[in-house]
Amino acid sequence: MFFPKLSLTDAGRALIIKALSGETLTFTKLAIGTGEDPGEVADLTDLVSGVVDMQITSIEKGDGVVKLEGSFDNSALNAGIYARELGVFAEDPDIGEILYAYANAGEFPAYIPTDSSNSFERITLRVLVAVGDAENIEAVIGEFAGYATKEELSGHTLDKENPHEVTAEQVGLGNVANVTTENLAPEFGTSAKLTNILSGDTFSVICGKVKRAIGDLITHLSATNPHNITAATIGAGKIVTGTYSGSGKYGSGNKNTLSFASQPKLLIVMPISNSSHADYGGFVALRGVTVLRAGGLSDDVSNSESQLHLTWGSTVSWYNTSNTYFQQNASGWTYAYLAIL
Repeated sequence: MFFPKLSLTDAGRALIIKALSGETLTFTKLAIGTGEDPGEVADLTDLVSGVVDMQITSIEKGDGVVKLEGSFDNSALNAGIYARELGVFAEDPDIGEILYAYANAGEFPAYIPTDSSNSFERITLRVLVAVGDAENIEAVIGEFAGYATKEELSGHTLDKENPHEVTAEQVGLGNVANVTTENLAPEFGTSAKLTNILSGDTFSVICGKVKRAIGDLITHLSATNPHNITAATIGAGKIVTGTYSGSGKYGSGNKNTLSFASQPKLLIVMPISNSSHADYGGFVALRGVTVLRAGGLSDDVSNSESQLHLTWGSTVSWYNTSNTYFQQNASGWTYAYLAIL
């Protein structure tokens, strides 16, 4: 939409003079009309045929001029029009609202259809208006309920400085600390007992459960045999050790005996003092072996002199028919034993 240069009306010139003397020059609206060019503008007080009044949406002061912007859309039109006239209105403190400046497109009007023709249009006009050396200039800014321009929308979209001034409380973050995730410092207590994390648990409850689990794990790892595992629970044999002193007797009537909590799987007997006779050096017997020779594991029927005869139970007994040395019962000797139950 094109209009030639705006011409001041007599009322407009008079208002500039008042503004130069200190009065405030206040622009009130822009207007579009369909009237033919009246020729002489000075004595006009209104548009020849006004159709649409536009609220002023912005004012920008320059050197001897101001730039006014106004917008309207064709939803207000009952029929399509040829926009020929443009008027700028201002408030005279003595008279009231006046036609301040006027322009006519003459033979080059712009057609504005009605929105009922499925052609919705929003029209934005930006006009330069002479104000001379007036200093106190303002405009009545309206609240146009139309659409933003492409430039306005782009500027708003690219504005990263919170143009709507949204607060943390408005978006439900009033109680959220404004720190990075690695600097969060949640406050929570320890869970009363070790339980699993459940869907719906709050963050503080989850932290409390995790703290309980970690604390219990540390205590568990630092404990001695926290599961109370015994040799019996893992199928391991119990080791029993001890010593006895030889009595200097031998034979079936003078058996050596050792008693245990249960029948041993293995019994080892060795002299640990006065053991100068290596051939008398103890014995190693597996459960169930009833005859073996001193210093050995196997049954030795060819050397009955050194044979030991064993009886098994929770008490294990043995004897030798030759002497106390083979029986592992020499007087004054000390014997050590190891049994695996």
